[in-house]
Amino acid sequence: MNIVFLNTFSSGGGAAIAANRLKSALEENFSDIVITQLSASNRSILDKVRVYLPLALEKGLLKLLLKDKNNLFRFSWALFGQKISNKRVIQEADLIHIHWINNAFITLKEIEKLKKLGKPLVITLHDMWFFTGGCHYSGSCMGFMSDCRACPFLKLQSPAMAQLKAKIDIFNISKTHFIGCSQWISDLAGKSQVANGGDVVAIPNPIEMREVDSRTNLKIKYKFTPQETVLIFTSAKLDDKRKGLHHLLMALNKRPEKDLTLVLVGDGFEKIEIPEHIKTVNFGFIKDEKKKFELIAMADLMVCPSEEDNLPNTVMEALSMGTPVLAFDIGGLSDMVDHGGNGYLAKLKEADNGMTDGLDWFLKNRNELDAGKIREKCFEKFSFEAVSASYMNVYRRALT
Repeated sequence: MNIVFLNTFSSGGGAAIAANRLKSALEENFSDIVITQLSASNRSILDKVRVYLPLALEKGLLKLLLKDKNNLFRFSWALFGQKISNKRVIQEADLIHIHWINNAFITLKEIEKLKKLGKPLVITLHDMWFFTGGCHYSGSCMGFMSDCRACPFLKLQSPAMAQLKAKIDIFNISKTHFIGCSQWISDLAGKSQVANGGDVVAIPNPIEMREVDSRTNLKIKYKFTPQETVLIFTSAKLDDKRKGLHHLLMALNKRPEKDLTLVLVGDGFEKIEIPEHIKTVNFGFIKDEKKKFELIAMADLMVCPSEEDNLPNTVMEALSMGTPVLAFDIGGLSDMVDHGGNGYLAKLKEADNGMTDGLDWFLKNRNELDAGKIREKCFEKFSFEAVSASYMNVYRRALT
């Protein structure tokens, strides 16, 4: 079975990490599968021009239409992109599997050409873009269920309406197989106009088993004391409101005692106002995967206060390390965190108080949280073997 994975990035970014893990899981468990990955290569100067010039044009046009320029990467068009439908690897593939193709990698017109090749098309929903008028997360807006007529992101409504209609037309050419990384996003896709009548299932991303040093040794390695209670928050952009760091800081601000240490991983630290009494260590954006895993394994608690999220890789990584998680009871976080078992699920409507209650719960129950049991439960659900088997079932159904 020859499969092509399409993803804008070959590494870095949640979708690329998940796609690479899925590729490894499938190849590890099925000897008859061959997977080729296509991405927006930027190795040479010519590649960089071909990749970044269309993206600059797309984002430049989008800036003119956005109500709030801070939403520049919360909405995407598929106006510019590369031509891939005539590539030999596409022509010879039995099945095409699309992951995340924004940032001017592939246009909707090119996806339409892929559909017309008559090959089965599988799409993993790493966010909501494939079934909305262009937003990656719609918040409280449910316009994708009708026509995106009142887009909260744009000054003009016609671009979102046109893009949604184009997606409906393209994906109704023939049956498309949509895979949501969480039950939450699968349910939303099933209610959309785009996936209406398609095959929509929920399959989580996989996580591999890996060994790391003990929490005590890792704390010493990274210049913490074994007695410190370390919380970790990670986000590509620390100031991304959707990721909710402000909720955690609000909860920490209510604790005048200096009993917690906050570790931050991500860009944008200079834009964050940290309460003076909170000991904070910022590691910046980390590309080294081993270091990232070690920091997560070092922490006593991962905090993921996202207001909206699908199935964050970092939360799964934490659970695979035996690190409990404090999060809101939203999206795919509800699929991963077992309230009172491997972590705490706070109510988003009571955001700041919910985070405070979650911290209190953790401090009272931390000695009862068994890292071994947290790891064991994680691998029961998200192992390479289990996830690859579920994907193979979809592939076989698509091919028949």
